[in-house]
Amino acid sequence: MAAAKKHRRQFMVAHVLRYFPEFRLIKQMVAGGEYGKVLAAHFKRIISRPTWWDPKDLQRTGGPAIDLHIHDADFVQFLFGMPRAVTAQGYVGRGGTVEYINTHYQYPGKMAISAEGGWLAQQGCPFEHGYDIYFEDATLKFNSSWGEPPQLLTKDGKVRKPRLPGKDGFVGELQEAVDAVARNKASKELGGQSARNSLALCLKEIESAKKGRRITL
Repeated sequence: MAAAKKHRRQFMVAHVLRYFPEFRLIKQMVAGGEYGKVLAAHFKRIISRPTWWDPKDLQRTGGPAIDLHIHDADFVQFLFGMPRAVTAQGYVGRGGTVEYINTHYQYPGKMAISAEGGWLAQQGCPFEHGYDIYFEDATLKFNSSWGEPPQLLTKDGKVRKPRLPGKDGFVGELQEAVDAVARNKASKELGGQSARNSLALCLKEIESAKKGRRITL
C-alpha cells in the first residue's frame, strides 16, 4: 500500500465474493432495509484437506483460516465494518495450522454474526459455501451444495427465489477495476485498505483460536 501511494498507483485486491450475485443480494437487502435490520448471520466455507498440503506451506498460504476463510471474513467486514472484537475456536493441526475455525464477530448492539471455515471434511466432501441471514422480517438462505439460488423466507410463510443483482461475479469485479483506472480514482470495493483489514481480521481470529480468548481489534 505504501509503495502504491508513493508511486501514485492504484492497489486493488480481488475479493470477488463481494461481486457474486448470491452475496451481492445480501448487501442490497441490508442497504435497502425492506426486511428490517439484520439480527444474526452465519457464513460457512468447507472443503476437504488438500492431499498436497504440507505444514511448510503455512508461511506462504496461512492455511485455511486465511486462504479459505478470508473470503467470508472479508464479506463480514464489507457488510458490517470491522468488529470490535473476535472470539474464535478452532482445531489446530500439524505445524500449528488452524485447520478449522469458527468465529463470532462482536459488534455494538445485539447483532450476532459468525462464520466457519476449514478443511476437516473427508475427501468425498466437495467444496461448499453458504449463509443464513436473519432479518427482522425475513430469512435469506443459500448453500452452494443445493445447486439452487438463494431462498427468501418471509413472514407470510412463503419461500421465494429472489432476483439476483448484477452480472457474473468475475465480470462485475473486473469491470469495477477497469472503471477505477479509467476514472483515476481508487475503488472503495477493491481498494487495498479494505483487503488489509480483512487479512488483519483473519490474523486476529487465528490468535483468538490459539489463545482461547477474546481478542480486541
